[in-house]
Amino acid sequence: MKKAVYLKDLLGRNMRVAATCGQCRWIVEIWPGSLIEKLGPDFPIADVGPRLRCTRCNAKKAITVPSDDPDRYNNMVPGCEVRPPE
Repeated sequence: MKKAVYLKDLLGRNMRVAATCGQCRWIVEIWPGSLIEKLGPDFPIADVGPRLRCTRCNAKKAITVPSDDPDRYNNMVPGCEVRPPE
């Protein structure tokens, strides 16, 4: 069983959250600080995806994973549209 990775785990490690749209496959990277402000540091990265809206097709079907490769994606965004926790 895999250990959950939380937003706080990315801080200080130059890592981001990579979000891939499940509909159009658009990929963006989001700095964890902007997500922590909205969702809190103990929020699991895998649970961020359903709270995002694609900036390309407007779908809400994102898959989110940690990313530490700055050359992998070129669609870096400083923030995102995120629903607060319920």
